[in-house]
Amino acid sequence: MNLQILLILAVSTSTSAYVSIVTGANGFVGRHVAYSLLREHYNDPAERVIVCLVRPDKVSYEESYWRAHVEEFQQSSKHDMDARVLVHPYDMLDNGETLMDAMEAAIENSTTKDCPICIYHIASVFGPTPDPIRTAKDNVKSAECVIRTLDEFYERYPHTKPRVVVT
Repeated sequence: MNLQILLILAVSTSTSAYVSIVTGANGFVGRHVAYSLLREHYNDPAERVIVCLVRPDKVSYEESYWRAHVEEFQQSSKHDMDARVLVHPYDMLDNGETLMDAMEAAIENSTTKDCPICIYHIASVFGPTPDPIRTAKDNVKSAECVIRTLDEFYERYPHTKPRVVVT
């Protein structure tokens, strides 16, 4: 329930277009966030680009998965849906390279180049690991990297007014 409330607050904007980027979109929570963003678009015909950032070995599967869901929504939609779901590989410890690439691709795939961007940072390492302290440090480093990359992106594209939601 709290996740639903957070999503409504984060994506309800009064613009005709916007970009949402979800890190960890192949995981349980990330997939639900991305799906909620797509469902929100079903109720709001604004142009939307949703970028699902997934582990490199999951890109092909996730592209098929999201293509099927977009088609399903388009068939049942009461209005023209202009939603694009892009799937990009993501390495949460690469100092922001794959995140920056995804943000730039999202802007290129949007008809409005000055639309706002919101990153939902959900990717993390979890569960039993050989080195839990290293795992915790990697998760903190990943969140710091998202914020630093967002700052760099804002310097290049200040009109996008980027935002981040960190879980």
